[in-house]
Amino acid sequence: MKPIKLAAIVAASILGLLVVAIVAILLLVDPNRHRATIEAQVQQLTGRPFAIAGTMKLSLFPWIALDVGRVSLGNPAGFGAEPALVAERTRVGAKLLPLLAGRLEISRVALDGLEISVVRHADGHHNWEMPAKSTPNAPTGSAGRSASSLSVEGIDVIRASLTVRDEGASAVTRVRELEFHSGALGRGSATDLTLAARVDAGEGTPVLAVKLATQATVDGDRSRATLAGLKISGERTAPGGRALPFSFESPQVALDWKAGTVEPAKATLRLGDVRIEAELDAGHWSEPRALDARLRLPEFSPRATLPTLGITLPAMRATDALDKLAGSLALHVRGDSLTIDPLDLTLDTSHLRGRLGRSGGPDPRLEADLSIDAIDVDRYRAPDAAANKTAAPTKPEELPVATLRALNAIGKLTIGRATVAALPLTDVRLDFTAAKGEIHAAPSARAFGGVADLDVRLDAARDVPALALAANVRDIDVGAAVKAYAKSDRLSGRALAAAKLGGAGRTSAALVDALSGPIDVEVHNGALEGIDLAYELERAEAVLSRQVPAPRSGPERTPFTVLNAHSNLKGGVLATDPLRIETPVLKVAGKGTFQLSDQSVDYQITTVLQQAPASAPALRGLEIPVAVTGTVRDYKVRPDLGGVAKARLKQELDKHKDQLRDAVTDKLKDLFKH
Repeated sequence: MKPIKLAAIVAASILGLLVVAIVAILLLVDPNRHRATIEAQVQQLTGRPFAIAGTMKLSLFPWIALDVGRVSLGNPAGFGAEPALVAERTRVGAKLLPLLAGRLEISRVALDGLEISVVRHADGHHNWEMPAKSTPNAPTGSAGRSASSLSVEGIDVIRASLTVRDEGASAVTRVRELEFHSGALGRGSATDLTLAARVDAGEGTPVLAVKLATQATVDGDRSRATLAGLKISGERTAPGGRALPFSFESPQVALDWKAGTVEPAKATLRLGDVRIEAELDAGHWSEPRALDARLRLPEFSPRATLPTLGITLPAMRATDALDKLAGSLALHVRGDSLTIDPLDLTLDTSHLRGRLGRSGGPDPRLEADLSIDAIDVDRYRAPDAAANKTAAPTKPEELPVATLRALNAIGKLTIGRATVAALPLTDVRLDFTAAKGEIHAAPSARAFGGVADLDVRLDAARDVPALALAANVRDIDVGAAVKAYAKSDRLSGRALAAAKLGGAGRTSAALVDALSGPIDVEVHNGALEGIDLAYELERAEAVLSRQVPAPRSGPERTPFTVLNAHSNLKGGVLATDPLRIETPVLKVAGKGTFQLSDQSVDYQITTVLQQAPASAPALRGLEIPVAVTGTVRDYKVRPDLGGVAKARLKQELDKHKDQLRDAVTDKLKDLFKH
């Protein structure tokens, strides 16, 4: 008999015997007979009940495979009667022939209907803590084969879910409709990975649908894993709201899990219409944690995009406000510290540069050093109240005292040009600190040709927050300031001013209303525009003399060399006493009030003409009372005619007082002679 024919007969005989042996094992070996033993072994290993409720099936070729029906793993004592894990079906196996050659090649591992429940008590203990076991010595021989000799044909997980309940935080996280598939693992070559799931925090909360796809390569000898073509995408849907798409894509992410490092990588993030380009320079997620990254934000419209993110923008005065945003930043993480440096953003026509940081340690502090070239703050303010007459009044909100007390910050902000409440400012600087509820801000700026310095202190550590404000103004063009603030051109000159105010309240409105304290103002080389006090006195004299007032010969203004006002603010009313004005022709003294709410004025002053006009010489030296009423924009000056008559009578009496005294003396002498 030829050798080849003999070999064929032997091989056929062996194969026949193998088939007969397999059939015999399948017919004679029933894995269900070992159900109790398996359950007892798992329970001993985990310390919790384990049950196999489904049927177990065994196959031998080309895999030694076990197909198990429903299994469940219970919770330890104190975590409820519900199981910690349930799997409706599990299938796993190993190739027979490679196993005989000393290689472990696992078939595709399939899990169907996997449900995992994680419960964490307020004391930090959770239901997946396993009992401590002694660690056996590492096996030797074929049983101790290296990871490189182990391969898995693939993993399939379908219809899975994970529920995490944190009783201490009263929070729940649900991962539903979880599905995972992989290609072959453990062969040192790239394998496809896909994952899909839906995440929420319970019924009625936003749902996060996420998908992941990548090609993974794991090098166990070098503890290195590479994710090529990584793409994470999905959408977030709020209850009854629109879906917000997002994505993360990177050509390659490589990490070393032993060293805890990530190699430099590039990535693109998208959130709705917002796109961020990222470059990861280096990363170390274990101690000491470190990360350096650069982010670039291509131009987009916050006005159009933020509503799609579920952010409702308030009404603003400018219809094109928040229309453009673009920029870049560099992110640096060192342990618990975070620094953004440099920060470079452009919002509409404003350019912001600088750095932001958060220090680490037990008492982290926010730090900022920012500059803006120019900004019109009024563009982003709410429209005038006149444009919102139908809006319902809002209830004043209390100051966020808890947040203010926890705030720990230091920094400065500089602005080249700014418009705030219609006030044009330049060279703006704001230094601020906050610690233990005490907030201090020291803004300064050039305005209307002069300089303004403020010192603002808010004490939120008190039961009722208290505000202290000190202000100093030097060489301000008061005409321009009044026109910008009160839309009036009734006053001009150069002003000096100082104020020291304080108040307490639980809301911002209450704080402002409670402000009280002295305010001193001194104006030089100015004028009361729109009123000629000297002419008004001449006209009053003409009326008393039953004459026709002469026409005005000069401009309708009262120039003065100096105006002094000492005032006290209380309850929204600025009470001035005294008020003094000196002009080349008259002196003014008086007092009065100014209502901040409606800008109304009510002053009672006394004027004394030092140089009487030729048409009314009798006015020289008269003390004439004058009433000033109305508003800053439109005030009226009315001399008291009765007061003028009394002043004239007094003047005449003063002229003849010597004659009257002599006459009275003579009469008395005559009386006592008798």
